[in-house]
This record gives sequence, C-alpha cells and structure tokens, in this order.
Amino acid sequence: MFSNVPADLYSLKVTMDGFKALERQNVLVHAGDRVTVGTLAIEVGTLAETITVSGQAPMIQATSGERSYAIAA
Repeated sequence: MFSNVPADLYSLKVTMDGFKALERQNVLVHAGDRVTVGTLAIEVGTLAETITVSGQAPMIQATSGERSYAIAA
C-alpha cells in the first residue's frame, strides 16, 4: 500500500531472485483515487550459478633422466 503519492503516470516493477521480473506500465493515478493493479503473479525464472575449480599439476622433470626413481607396484 502506497499512500499520498502525487497524481501521475507510474510504472510498477516486481523483482525477486530466481523469478522473472513483472512490470506494469502506465498505471494512472488521479488525486484521491484508490488504485488497484489486481493480482501480481511472478513466474519462476532461472538461477545461474558458476563454480570454478582450478589447480596446478606438480612440477616434474621430463626433459632428461637426471633424476629418476623406481616405483614398485
């Protein structure tokens, strides 16, 4: 409920995370009016989530056999 707004032409926008925005434009308000915009139903939208995983491989000596180890299986 909004009280004591000046007479004018208004836009009404409803937003919430995870839902599409709902906008009603050209809502005309006259002095002393009680204006209703009816039921406002917002639609389910999308949530975007990004996960970034990073890491480094251990450094190995691959250019020569200078350092070598035998691994027993």
